Amino acid sequence: MIQPARKIYIAASLLFVASGATSLAYEVIWFKRFGQAWGQSYYAIALVTAAFLCGLGLGAWAIGKLADRLRVPLMAYAIFEILIGLMALAIPFAIAALRQIPPEVLAPLQDHQFLRYLVRFGLTLAILGPPTILMGGTLPLLVRQFSLSSAAMKDSIGWFYFLNTLGAALGVYLAGFHLLPNLGLEWSNYLVAAVNLTIGGVAGFYALKLRRPEALAGLRLGGRAADPASPHSAAAPLDGSWLRKVYLAAFLVGSAALILQLVWTRQLMLILGTSTYAFTSVLFVVLLGIALGSLIFKWWSRLDRDPFRTMIHVIFALAFFALLGKELVPHLTLVIACLNPLRASQAFSGIASAAAGMFVQFLPALGMGFLFPLLVLMTRRGHADAGRAVGGVYAWNTAGTVLGALVTGSLLLPYIGIHGALALALALYLVALWLLVWPAAPASRPALRLFSLPTLGAIFLIGMQNDPMVLNSGMFLYGYVPPKMLMTHDLLFIEEGSSCNVMVRRNQGSGNTSLHVNGKVDGSSIGDQPTQLGLAYFPHIFMPDARDILVIGFGTGSTSGASLLFPESRVTCAEIEPAILRASQYFNDVNHQPLQHAPDRFRVVIDDGRNFIQSSTQRWDLIISEPSNPWIAGVSNLFTREFYRQAKSHLNDDGILVQWIQLYQLLPEDHAMMLRTIREEFEHCLLLHLQKGDTMLLASRHDLLATDPAVLDRAQAIFDAQPAIQNDLTNHFYSVRNVRQLLSDYLVLDTAGIDRLLESFPAVVANTDYNMLLEYQAPLRLYDTNADSIPIKLNLAIAYDPIYHQQLDSQWSLVARPGAPLQARVDLLQRMGLTVSPEVMQQHLQQRMLELEALRQSLQVSAIPH
Repeated sequence: MIQPARKIYIAASLLFVASGATSLAYEVIWFKRFGQAWGQSYYAIALVTAAFLCGLGLGAWAIGKLADRLRVPLMAYAIFEILIGLMALAIPFAIAALRQIPPEVLAPLQDHQFLRYLVRFGLTLAILGPPTILMGGTLPLLVRQFSLSSAAMKDSIGWFYFLNTLGAALGVYLAGFHLLPNLGLEWSNYLVAAVNLTIGGVAGFYALKLRRPEALAGLRLGGRAADPASPHSAAAPLDGSWLRKVYLAAFLVGSAALILQLVWTRQLMLILGTSTYAFTSVLFVVLLGIALGSLIFKWWSRLDRDPFRTMIHVIFALAFFALLGKELVPHLTLVIACLNPLRASQAFSGIASAAAGMFVQFLPALGMGFLFPLLVLMTRRGHADAGRAVGGVYAWNTAGTVLGALVTGSLLLPYIGIHGALALALALYLVALWLLVWPAAPASRPALRLFSLPTLGAIFLIGMQNDPMVLNSGMFLYGYVPPKMLMTHDLLFIEEGSSCNVMVRRNQGSGNTSLHVNGKVDGSSIGDQPTQLGLAYFPHIFMPDARDILVIGFGTGSTSGASLLFPESRVTCAEIEPAILRASQYFNDVNHQPLQHAPDRFRVVIDDGRNFIQSSTQRWDLIISEPSNPWIAGVSNLFTREFYRQAKSHLNDDGILVQWIQLYQLLPEDHAMMLRTIREEFEHCLLLHLQKGDTMLLASRHDLLATDPAVLDRAQAIFDAQPAIQNDLTNHFYSVRNVRQLLSDYLVLDTAGIDRLLESFPAVVANTDYNMLLEYQAPLRLYDTNADSIPIKLNLAIAYDPIYHQQLDSQWSLVARPGAPLQARVDLLQRMGLTVSPEVMQQHLQQRMLELEALRQSLQVSAIPH
């Protein structure tokens, strides 16, 4: 039969797993919400991370001191959990309030980057500080509660750190793979808050039992009897200078750990892609490694081994496996590329992602998990000061992680690169090791010297970089590329920026120059020009005299450059990564050189496009949104109803929103969701097909096809007067120079046509900040063989109205199109790049139309009252 005190210990252990899970679930949920408020730039994410960590560190330091003075720390833990749950219910409203700050308040900060981020940090800390301070205090409280002897203290440090970190790993997994995809932000937050309140209630129930003296006297931990009479002097005498060295070592170890984690994340994103699921897998693996490392410490603590010699072994093992992981990265890139056909299964894709993380970061993470409780043990505090010991090391360790979070992306990666940052992190571990071992353990100095020389040599050689062409070719998306094929490309540019890797390469055969961002092609000099230029030219047909233009995403610079060709236009471009601007020089022969052509009319803002709009007082004639694909983590924020509402409020009355929308790697319902999201915010929309899998949506308050003919004539005059525009039309738009003919050739659906298409998807809802449907659905389509553009193009052809198109051609005095509706739709599919025969197209169209008719009839039947 389990003794009552033992039951309390088991219950507290289980509660602390749940507590760790809620903490990391909150981190994921709140980071998503702050991303909607502050944007997705590295600096914005780093500041939210720093604020979260600051709260944890402050809580561990302050509450660690308090824990040693409490008779039943478990009761304080219970109260904290209840308060965290209550605060969690209020935090979404506080973050939402940030989005309601008047633009007049934030606009003056746009040109003062440091001040802007300092203000954001202060506001973020004000919101996250109270709950994270309480979270940071939970570990010292529980360690102190069950440290009734020096031996028990050793056990409890590793055990509760293991439980909390294991819970954190589970929280990341559950939030990233289950809660957010199925419940969305709002209900996930409510559910996690309910779990916190439950934890607090159960912990309070057991804490009341511990108020009885016999319960405290009988408390046992891990099979070891508590010994309240153990002298405080069981530990070595506390020395202030030594304690400072331990804290400094904890700071260095924390900085090194965070740098390594960010380096691993960047490496694994090149292997796995940058979807939200890949990020979740990477974080889950490193947390699992840290948890198991602290569990190993619990076992080690019972062996009474020399902690200094152990620290030598742990750090050098950590360095060895970190260097080994670095060497494995290119090989893992090729392996994952070969597994792409199997990644259509979400389960298999998750396993593959976790396996890649295991090879790169799991074994070093074991060392990280071991070092934290080892440093607590090295403070030489006794069990009566257990809370202070844990809190002090936790606080200094967290302060180091804050520094690592702030400097890695802003300074280390741009200036010394991934390999330099990795070398610096390992050097910090060595400095921490020498700081502690050399003065305190003379007997271990020979071992320290023995391991240090080869490790320093390995760190020096780490500058030998892996082949950037292999790592940055996007094999996770495009599949395995043989070395011979890689040799047919010239590497023109490579830079590890603050938020992503940027590469430019040129195909020796075709001469096509492509821009790769974290491996994925985000623009090219030949294949993508119709899209990049069309996003600028088509809206100008309806607004030839547009003055103020906002372009979200610089890419190759072609859209910004083409927009500057129109007289007196003023273009602002919001770009999240400065390295992309530097890479654009290799597209100067096609992008009209916006950075040099009109510096007085062109402005670049290094910021998230959504946040820039939100904090601006300006209104624009055109807002051109051409971000990367929505399966990339964070990008889907530019495809939500809230973003379109914000954009509409910053358009002039006759302004136009221009949105690029892909057709590939989507299911028809995904595409319909993207259209419905915009349609719910804008009264009028036009869908134009640009090339292959690229379309654009023009959204406005008024009917663009009813534009005054004089405006179209004005557009024609401007197009004719610009040789650069004429040259682009010749090279990329089949030499069509008549703007009316250009519209007719590329127009697919007007507002009524879009509504007809959406009638076929009655169950599809809009993508919002809260349901985040696109962010979690789009990555699942990357390897889905059913996520093909053909079904979407068939739906477009069915919704297409050839009779209306004929009337429009007649109105514009253009050559009439074929009259038969079915033939007109087949012609449309051919223009959209469908390569099957016309007979097969007809069969596909007829079959799809029968399916839609059956759907309409079933909906009519279900609507009849019974």
